Amino acid sequence: RLKFVDYANTHPLDKLMQKALDEIGEMTDSPIGFYHFVNEEQNALSLQAWSTRTTEEFCKAEGKGGHYPFDEAGVWADCIYEKKPVIHNDYAALEHRKGMPDGHAKVVRELIVPTMCNGEVVAILGVGNKSSDYDEQDVGLVSYIADLVWSIVEQKQADERILHLNAELERLAMTDELTGLMNRRAFFIQGTKEVSRTKRQQIPLSLLMLDVDNFKAVNDRYGHEAGDYVLEHIAKKLLEKLRDIDLVARMGGEEFSILLPNTNIEDAFN
Repeated sequence: RLKFVDYANTHPLDKLMQKALDEIGEMTDSPIGFYHFVNEEQNALSLQAWSTRTTEEFCKAEGKGGHYPFDEAGVWADCIYEKKPVIHNDYAALEHRKGMPDGHAKVVRELIVPTMCNGEVVAILGVGNKSSDYDEQDVGLVSYIADLVWSIVEQKQADERILHLNAELERLAMTDELTGLMNRRAFFIQGTKEVSRTKRQQIPLSLLMLDVDNFKAVNDRYGHEAGDYVLEHIAKKLLEKLRDIDLVARMGGEEFSILLPNTNIEDAFN
């Protein structure tokens, strides 16, 4: 558990799942391993990871990250319907088996365990082609690893959602909703940093203030939707004309500010 937690702190989810498959492959003498996410409500599976040996030695099939319905899955999907681990120690004798896609590893025997959450299957971990039959000891070991991996996956996904939400909140707090430019707050924060940098490096800095003439008349005559269109169009034109290093913000109403780093007054006028 500690090994997987530490690994998850410095690696993305797909690498964590592959690491788990590699570990369980060694423990059960299984050269093949795969991990799927399951959405029972949408009747959908998505392949998340193969073990390293699977991709390097046995399987060239594509499909990582792809989604497909249960009825297109192989007999290993029995664990979804039965909601319990499934062992197929004589794969060739299974009457309901399906054909393998091009490049797929030949399956001799397999063990597939589901991870349950609130009565539904949320993930599947499978191993295959052990040199001898899979037994209940293998089931217990694979089930433990599968549940452990899912617990880490859930936590890591939750952490990533929080980071994404925080980043989105920060973006919204620093962005003018109408034009997509910096807002007043963001301009002062970024502008203060730029002024400090300018002082340290003793380089020129110019500030332009833009106020749209007769803007109230546009709103009064054509309505606020037309006024909004004008502001959006002005913002678009400003971004087209300015450099990547320049800062432009809507300060409020029809007022805009533009900060031009390393620009003297003559160049600013131009």
